[in-house]
This record gives sequence, C-alpha cells and structure tokens, in this order.
Amino acid sequence: MARTRSEKAHQDVVQAAVDVLVRTGVGGFTIDEVVARSGVAKTTVYRWWPNRQALLLDAAHSLLSPAATPNSGDTRADLVAYLSNFVTVPRDTPAGRLLPELCSVAQRDPEIAELRDTLIAEKRQPVVTILELAKARGDIDQAADVELLATLLIGPLAYTKSLRGLPVDARLVTSVVDTVLARHASDRVAT
Repeated sequence: MARTRSEKAHQDVVQAAVDVLVRTGVGGFTIDEVVARSGVAKTTVYRWWPNRQALLLDAAHSLLSPAATPNSGDTRADLVAYLSNFVTVPRDTPAGRLLPELCSVAQRDPEIAELRDTLIAEKRQPVVTILELAKARGDIDQAADVELLATLLIGPLAYTKSLRGLPVDARLVTSVVDTVLARHASDRVAT
C-alpha cells in the first residue's frame, strides 16, 4: 500500500530536519531552514511540531538508532549488550557528535537543555530497566539505588567518550559493568 501524501510530507520534513541538523548543528537548526529543504508548508510543519524543540527531538530520534532493552535474564550480559552501544557509535559521526553538541548548546539555551535531558533520559531508561529487573530477580542488593547504579554504569563511558574524546572499547564496558555489579551483587548471588 502506498503512503499517503501527508505521510510522505511528514517523512520529508523529518529527513530535511536531519539534513539541517547534520549540516548546521543544533545551534543553527531552524524550522525555516527545514521548511526550505523539505518543500512542505510552514503551517503544515507547525501542525505536526509545535516548536523547534519538538522537531529537533524527532530529528535526533531519526539520527540516533534506537537500541532495544535486552532482557535475557543475565544482568551482566544485558548491561554489556546495551552499554556496548557506546562502542558502536563513532564520535566523529553526526550521531556521535549530537549529544556532546546538545550538552554544549544547552549551557546557553534552556529549551535545548530540556531536549538534552529528554534524550539522556530516553538513553538511560533501558539501563534502569535492566537494573530493576535484576533487583526483582535478586541479582543485585534489594537496597541498591538503581538510579545511582545507572549513573555509575553510564558515567565512566560518557566521560571517556564525550569529555575526554577517547573511544569507548569493549574492555572498558565490561570492566565498568563488572566493577559495579561486584559491589552491588545481592548476598544470594555473591555467595
């Protein structure tokens, strides 16, 4: 079945938004530029996206490939599988540059800060879910704070990649996961 005109126009706008985001970066992203590239009327764009941030969010979602939340029942394997996404997205690609740029622009733009926080929360949620499932299975200590554990897992990887500009390799991912899990394993698992 063929796509309707509005579906095609919607896809044209999202693709144009991705193109503009890649070409101009977050700071230079405007709806006017997206309208010019897509050929879709500005009124139509605003009907689907009420503001720049909403359109930027959809462009970011299109640029960043979503990763499923692993649920094999093996906490370590699930965390390593999900966090290995840090390894697979090179920093010198548009997707690899997006979050560091959002963080930089967010320092000056509260609306972009909100967008950054939304994207970070979306990327963080699978780690929290894996940890909640591990807690329910008794793999980690019942008193463990899963939000803190998620920070302990993601923090070193984000620091290495975004702040130091170094590649994240599989060895770092497994080392971070093993260190955090060893410290917070439940008595049932630790013995």
